[in-house]
This record gives sequence, structure tokens and C-alpha cells, in this order.
Amino acid sequence: MEKFERSITNLFLIFLFSLGPNVVFGNEYEKLIKKYKKEIKSKESEIEQIEKKIEEKKAEKTKYEKEEKQIRSELTKIEQDLNKVISEIVKIQSNIRKTEKKLKQTEQELKIASKEIDYWKTILSKDLRFLYKNFYGTYCLFTDPWTENLIVYTLKSKANKIVSVTERKLYTERALNKYIETKNELEKLKENLSEKQSEYKKIQNEKTQILSSVKGKRISAEEEIKRLNETSKELKKLIDSLEKKKQETLETIKQEELAKKEFTEKKHYLPWPVTGEVITKFGKNKHPELDTYVISNGIKIKTDGEQQVVSVDDGEVIYAKEFRSYRKTVIIDHKGGVYTIYGYLGEILVDEGATIKKGQQIGKTDSLNNNTIYFEIRVDGQPEDPLDWLSSKK
Repeated sequence: MEKFERSITNLFLIFLFSLGPNVVFGNEYEKLIKKYKKEIKSKESEIEQIEKKIEEKKAEKTKYEKEEKQIRSELTKIEQDLNKVISEIVKIQSNIRKTEKKLKQTEQELKIASKEIDYWKTILSKDLRFLYKNFYGTYCLFTDPWTENLIVYTLKSKANKIVSVTERKLYTERALNKYIETKNELEKLKENLSEKQSEYKKIQNEKTQILSSVKGKRISAEEEIKRLNETSKELKKLIDSLEKKKQETLETIKQEELAKKEFTEKKHYLPWPVTGEVITKFGKNKHPELDTYVISNGIKIKTDGEQQVVSVDDGEVIYAKEFRSYRKTVIIDHKGGVYTIYGYLGEILVDEGATIKKGQQIGKTDSLNNNTIYFEIRVDGQPEDPLDWLSSKK
């Protein structure tokens, strides 16, 4: 039987601790504070690591920004050089077109000069045959000398014309060769510049790819810095929340200690839950029927007839329903780790969560149970003798 009562007591203790955050004793608050401090320290350590990473990423970002700036500067120089080459190529192409135009004109002039030479040679050949036939043949003795001189002068003029046109032709040929040489040089220069243009474009493409890569790394570093900053902010919020909970817990401890102190000052002065005779005392009691002793964590009070059961002090109802062998049971939290338990009730007149005043009715005795109630006081989870707390005057 003693073991049975102890098991009931242990079950009741487990029950109290299972009621949730409203039923937390002093040492549990201390555990909570330690837990908050540990979590705060852990999160502060995480923030330090994150801030270190942020600095590393900022250094990376600065490095990539410098590289990006350098590459952009190089690309600007390449672009300028490329534009110069393109401008030179455009000029050379213009000069090539002009030279080609002059070549065509010169070729045309050369054709004209050749035709003129052929023309004047043909005329001169005819005139020479005429002169030879008329002035140096059989009938030369009968010709007029003045006519002869005129013909000779005319022949000389035509011969000079041939010489003049021939000189022009030679000049034109030299000009033509010069234009051909100039065109070849321009074509070669254009080819060299085109190669240079291709080389610049190749370098430009390579630098652009490098820039894209560096830019991507810089953006990646910026995004990582942003993400780390957001994480740091969230951790700081969490630390603030934990600090707040810690302070609230400390404040709760103060309030609980104050409530416990105030309740302790009421020792020997608490009103009785009912008026009656104590038939089972706190502690070791001999069973009336069995030849053995049982342990009681509270007292049993038998009343004369049905009575109202009242709360011995202000508090909050945290349990108000059937509980195993205690049947209809009400548990009141008086703060400071102090609880009063009222069992074997015939009727419960309060709801869970209700605020109770000292002397307020919480239930009634049960005639089916000989109008006997069970009353227990627990301080910091440990049962104490209710008679040490109740007033000597019932």
C-alpha cells in the first residue's frame, strides 16, 4: 500500500510538470536562463563568424572591383586603338578607291596617247611617201622650192607632235606604274590593318569574357555579403528575442520569488478550504483496515454535511476535472512555485484559466464520499504539511 501511495504521488508530480509553462518551479527557471544564455552565446559566436566572412567577402569584392576597373580601362584603350585602326582602314579604302579611279583615268589617257601616236605615225608615213615621190624622184627638178620647204616644215611639225605625244605617253605610263605601286602598298597596308583589327577584336573578346567573369564574381560576392548581412540581422533579432525572454524569465523569477515570499508570510494564517475534522494527516499514517502504513502528501478533511470548498488564497485555476483516484480535482497556482490541490470534490464550480480570490468557492463536498475532501500544498514541487500552513482557527 505504501508503494501504491508513492506511485500515485509520483504520477501526480509528473502530472504537475506536464501541465506546461504555467507550472515551472524555480530550478526550471534557472535552467531556462542558462539555456537562453547558452543560445545567446552561440548566436553571438555565429555573428562573429558571419562578420568575419563579410569582411572576407568585402575584400574579395574590392579585389574584383579593382580588376573590373583595370579591365574596363584596358577595354577602353583597346576600343580607342580599334577605332583608330578602323578609321585608318576607312581612309585607306578611300585612297584605294581614289587611286583606282586615277588608274582608270591614266589607263584611258594611255590608250588615247597610243592612238594619237599611231595616228600621227600613219599621217607622217603617208606624207614621207608623198614627199619622196614628188620631190626626190624623177620629177623633182620641175617642183617649186617654196612648196618643198612648206611640205618639209609640215612633216617636222607632225614629227614633233609624235614626239610630244610619245613623251606624254611615257609620263602617263610612269604615273600608271606609280598608281599601281601605290594601290599595292595601300592594299598591303589595309591587309596589315585588317589583321591588326582582327587581333584587337580577339583581345577585346577575351577581355570582355574576363570582365564578365570578374563582374560575375563581384556580383556573387555582393550577393553573398547581402545574404550574410541579412543572416546577421536575423541572428541579432534572435539574440534580442532571447535577451528579452531571459529578462522576462528573470522578471518572472523575481515575481515568483516575491509571490513565494508573500505566500510564505501567510504560513499558519491560511483559511481552511472547508470546516471539518482531519481524518488523515500528512506523512505516515496507519491504514484503518490493513495492518500497514501509508504515506500521504496531503490531508483529508471530513465535514458535517455538504459544504462549499473554497480557495485558501488568490491564484489561477490550472486544472479542473477528473484526475484518477483523486476524482474531481482542482489545482490552483499561487505563483512562486506554490500550488494547492483539492481532490474528492462532489462538484467543480470553476473553469481552467480562471482567476481565483482568497475564500472564493471552487467546488462542493460529495456525500457519496462521506463529504471528505483531499487537500495538499506543494512548494517548489515538494509536498508540505498543510497543517503548518492553515490557521489554527477553522
